[in-house]
Amino acid sequence: MCRSACYRIAIVVLVLLGFGNITYGWNKAGHMVSGAIAYAELKQRSPDTLRKVIELLQEHPEYDTRWLPILNAVPAENRDLYLFMLAARWPDDVRGDPSQHRDTWHFINYPFKPVGQPNSVMTREPRPVNIVTAHDDNLAVLRSDAENSDKAVALCWLFHLYGDVHQPLHTVAIFTTQFPNGDRGGTRFYIRARAG
Repeated sequence: MCRSACYRIAIVVLVLLGFGNITYGWNKAGHMVSGAIAYAELKQRSPDTLRKVIELLQEHPEYDTRWLPILNAVPAENRDLYLFMLAARWPDDVRGDPSQHRDTWHFINYPFKPVGQPNSVMTREPRPVNIVTAHDDNLAVLRSDAENSDKAVALCWLFHLYGDVHQPLHTVAIFTTQFPNGDRGGTRFYIRARAG
């Protein structure tokens, strides 16, 4: 029952994304979809774990100030689902807060140099702090004796990172003569619409 409701919500979110003037490969709404999928999977496969995750997320340092006002506007039967959706997008929500945001945690730029590029095109190894190290660090927090508020933050990052790692442009940087310093996860490629 919840699985079909969660998928319907995910489809609505994706359809609404299509009506915007700008399309993003992976944004806050995309992370909310992955949060909805995680919720649906746990509800079906492990209701006890789902309950524990909800209790942990309710100890997030921003639960009362950032999430509760939003959750109070959501029908009661959907609040837990929406909590997962908010948790999965939280690392993007705090991008402007240097005490919370970790820019290099969202990606890893494994170098890719296409066949035929000259030897003069040099690649760079990924930064030492990246999505892989962030995953390991946040998983370690969850398994530690840390405060539940710290574990809730780590859980949000894990939800988010699992979404980010499925975005191909968050895992590789292309190095070519056109992009000698890499394409910065595809952000240096520009697509221009051509009139008919």
